Amino acid sequence: MSLLFPENFPDISTQSELNNLLSKNSAYDPYYVVSGSIPDRRELFESLYKIYKDHADTHFLQNIKHQFHERTWEMYVGCSLLSKGIDFVSNDEGPDFLIENHDKKIWIECVTCKEGNGNDKVPPFLYGSFQSVPENEMCMRIANAIQKKYSDYSKKFLNKIVSPEDIYIIAVNSGALPFPDGAIPLILRCLFAVGHMTITFPRDGSESVHYWSQIRSLKKKNGSEVPMDFFLNKEHVGISGALYCGNNVLNHAYPIGSDILGINNPIANQPFPLNIKTAFKGYYPNASDKEWSLTPQ
Repeated sequence: MSLLFPENFPDISTQSELNNLLSKNSAYDPYYVVSGSIPDRRELFESLYKIYKDHADTHFLQNIKHQFHERTWEMYVGCSLLSKGIDFVSNDEGPDFLIENHDKKIWIECVTCKEGNGNDKVPPFLYGSFQSVPENEMCMRIANAIQKKYSDYSKKFLNKIVSPEDIYIIAVNSGALPFPDGAIPLILRCLFAVGHMTITFPRDGSESVHYWSQIRSLKKKNGSEVPMDFFLNKEHVGISGALYCGNNVLNHAYPIGSDILGINNPIANQPFPLNIKTAFKGYYPNASDKEWSLTPQ
């Protein structure tokens, strides 16, 4: 019997079979039904769950039926930590993971990005057509996911479950967005106001200068502004850093976790923990840096 898909969905091979199966199981997340009825997908998610199951909270198997992308991202982060030799507990209340790191507690909260609704939603990918990558819309969705978890941190967790002396990390996945990242991971645009690669050619003929422009906010269709400077804003000093992956868990990299980036908040009250920094390559600027490199460390 399947551990993750106890309904034992029949294997499907045609669109009509899929449509019929989805109709019969409309109470479930369609992604859950599809993943449980295609052998290769089912085996992949089952293999991850076998690694993760002893660490899952008591609501995991019920919630995954209705929040498949969200909970499989949580599972993937958990499997990635375990593959790096980092143990954790997952409680029914509070952030997703608690890591006891000597005298410090490390909390990790997972969140996924959705395409959104209304005028600023991420448009669909059009196969067979030329189209620009909607980076602004994607950045707005990533920023919205980060802001949502920061709100949870401020209103639900801080001074209740999470102490100001604890390390708090937000793990973001944008794999459900229909476009890949651009020249740099899009989360850097949201955290550090990174704009576009810019080249200046001085009139005096001296050497050209390459640098990234700064875009502190993006304007929505209704005229409101979406901040793009999360880790430049002192309001967010309680967040130690972020983990980020642009892949859907179904298309994750091997070895497990090699597609997750670590990004520290250089102005955080509690610095990014060394064991997480060592486990995940990423971007680790210092608060004292006047300019920091976009080269992964």
